[in-house]
Amino acid sequence: EDCAVIATSSLAVMCWNIEVSLAAAVYGYSVSIYLHQRGYTSRDAWYGLFLATFTSTQALDAVFWWIKENGNPDRDELLGGYGEIPCTPLNWYTSKFILPFVIFFQPIAISLFPSTRLPKTRLIYRLLALLGAMLPVVYVNCTTLYETTGVWKGQTLMYGGVMPSYLLMSLGILFWTVGALTYITPFWVARNILLIGGVNLVLLLVIDGTIRLVSKLCFYCLLLSIMWLLEPYFVPPTDDACQDDWVVIGESMKPGCNEKCESGGAATSAAPAKATESARA
Repeated sequence: EDCAVIATSSLAVMCWNIEVSLAAAVYGYSVSIYLHQRGYTSRDAWYGLFLATFTSTQALDAVFWWIKENGNPDRDELLGGYGEIPCTPLNWYTSKFILPFVIFFQPIAISLFPSTRLPKTRLIYRLLALLGAMLPVVYVNCTTLYETTGVWKGQTLMYGGVMPSYLLMSLGILFWTVGALTYITPFWVARNILLIGGVNLVLLLVIDGTIRLVSKLCFYCLLLSIMWLLEPYFVPPTDDACQDDWVVIGESMKPGCNEKCESGGAATSAAPAKATESARA
């Protein structure tokens, strides 16, 4: 069985297979739908969208595991069924033309956060994300397997058969971070997302032995769902998506927030507007 656990040097060979990826995908999409419809604050719909971007990589992981289980005739003759993933047309097309755009839709989703921060820069940020997606289209091939070297040994997916360099991985993390700090408000929302991201990198380093496994990084990012599901228990039920986007100074309000809050369903702009009218009277 592919999911056999084999003892080696007092450590376990961790099973990572189609069942794990499918379970992660079902969980992630279920929470995404719930968050999108919850309506606790105007951020909830975006939480659902952002979580769905990570979840989609798990659905594609299931495709790669399916190819491994059904396209390798020698799998039963190898240790624990741990054969390589065949470079089938499905593997090749998914790795080159679908997976890169799923991954780089994550920063695009960041730029879709419901705030009025730097709207003129968002198109540029999205174009840079699309440009980044073109790099793997050009350079990668079929997804293969990688033997992890952390505390849990085993095989996991290596997208495109290429392990990104530490420099490339760092630039990607920086790009995601700049987007979060630029477009996500209030600041504590971006801060919490980045904190979870830091925890994920530590998990990667300890469990898998490297931070460069994008597949596992996206899996660990599902931890964001727990934070967002628990948000009603530690954040008041006020729609504060506009808090960093409008400032009342005397009789003036920063342009854009009033329209934004109305379109997002927030009622917080009404009080400043009435205060301004009273001051003018």
